[in-house]
Amino acid sequence: AEKTSWMLSFYCGPKEASVMATVDPRLEQTLNFGWLGFLSKLMLSFMRWITLFTHSFGLAIIILTLLIRLLLVPFTARGMESLKKQQEFSKKLQYLQQKYKHDQEALNRERAELIRKHGMPGMTGCLPMFLQLPFFFALFRVLSVSIDLYQVPFLWISDLSAKDPYFILPIIAGVGTFLSSPSSDPKQRLSMLAFGGVIIAVTSGFSAGLALYICVTTFFSVFQAMIQKRMS
Repeated sequence: AEKTSWMLSFYCGPKEASVMATVDPRLEQTLNFGWLGFLSKLMLSFMRWITLFTHSFGLAIIILTLLIRLLLVPFTARGMESLKKQQEFSKKLQYLQQKYKHDQEALNRERAELIRKHGMPGMTGCLPMFLQLPFFFALFRVLSVSIDLYQVPFLWISDLSAKDPYFILPIIAGVGTFLSSPSSDPKQRLSMLAFGGVIIAVTSGFSAGLALYICVTTFFSVFQAMIQKRMS
């Protein structure tokens, strides 16, 4: 019978990209960073570099989050301004609808005049949220597959790769979401309160590292809204 032989190689070690690349570059493909892999690897490398100085991966996450938010400040500022104009437009439109509720022709005329003077509110207010999504999903993949956060403590948290055992970070994220609403309308404040509850429920299922990112992002938005309100 004809003899056949195979040569097999195995890797037994941590799922760390730098270590695996020295064995075989193809092993890096086992780290499923998703379709935003280039951004995930960049963020992971930056956090590792920051950790060399801070000796804390939790602080590295906070610093990375602040840098991302600072880069998005021009877009978030425009978004907040657009959202404010949209709220003012909605109030004026509701006033016209109440004033001319028995005169459809006059309502159409006044509505057209309102649009001509102030323009139709666009989707600019949603732009900051869409710009944050790639960073969120990239960091989500990093915190899901990277070994760097495994059993790494930060403050009261013993493992940043696991859930917050006391749900402190999810609660902070939910409260920050409610406080980030610039509107004084009771209905909108109530809807933001409900949305804050949703944030608490969703964030409770995330790792503590990702919950920390959400908390810093949320309170940066609150701080930026306060500064922008004073400046305006």
